[in-house]
Amino acid sequence: DMMNITTLMIMSWLLISYPYWSSDPENFSYADRLSSPINIQPEWYFLPMYGFLRSSDSKLGGLILMILMILMFSMLPWWILQDLNHFKLWDMLLLMFLLTTLTTGWVASWSADAYYSTWLTFLIPAYFMWFTIIWMMAMTNHTLFND
Repeated sequence: DMMNITTLMIMSWLLISYPYWSSDPENFSYADRLSSPINIQPEWYFLPMYGFLRSSDSKLGGLILMILMILMFSMLPWWILQDLNHFKLWDMLLLMFLLTTLTTGWVASWSADAYYSTWLTFLIPAYFMWFTIIWMMAMTNHTLFND
């Protein structure tokens, strides 16, 4: 118990003494209504969607990709409930989905240079390919075990 109390006291002292130690110094600059801040970036949980927006050359194309991403992501629980665990590829495909989504968010946090945006042209088709493969597995599962 003394170890926990000591740790709590040290952490409390650090947080009270240095409240801004993990803050971005850019947050303390004065706001300018006429220009956007240079370091503007969405929160970490919106970064994959931001990557989908940035991956297309046109604004409408990015918006359509982002809406498709959200719609397909919302259908994910239905596909997971499909008892696809007996497929040997399921674990690998689930890992592929997680890595694709996390990597898309990571690449979206980079600067918007043309070199960095080319990574998104490989990640976005991999994301949609995952849903296509899962859909085919669900249809195969339905035809094999329900007839």
